[in-house]
Amino acid sequence: MNILKVSNVSKKYDSSNFLVVENLSMLVKKGELFCIVGESGSGKTTILRLIAGFEKPSSGIIKINDFTVVDKYVFVSPDQRKIGMVFQNYALSPHLTVEENISFGLYKLEIGRAHVWTPVTPISRMPSS
Repeated sequence: MNILKVSNVSKKYDSSNFLVVENLSMLVKKGELFCIVGESGSGKTTILRLIAGFEKPSSGIIKINDFTVVDKYVFVSPDQRKIGMVFQNYALSPHLTVEENISFGLYKLEIGRAHVWTPVTPISRMPSS
């Protein structure tokens, strides 16, 4: 089962001719974790906002659990998507390590500490630019 499928998604804000996201396609299958990595201003937050439904793409298709939530004719509101999003500015806990901040929400999945730390540790130790 595909948990998330993004097909040829682009986003351009009305105030600009610049494409913030251009023809993004990705697939996340059941049991997989994914991470969006990029430089500041590269569109990471926009991608997450598009998936969550806080933004409408200029083009493309987004499916969650094989159900279309965005295409040319369909737009499912954020409250109907069952997607959680932690906003970057105010959600980090200064008393937690990088690994603990990244994995905080994963503990709700009740998959066990070892399964959470295995994929999170390499991500949290990536060099910063």
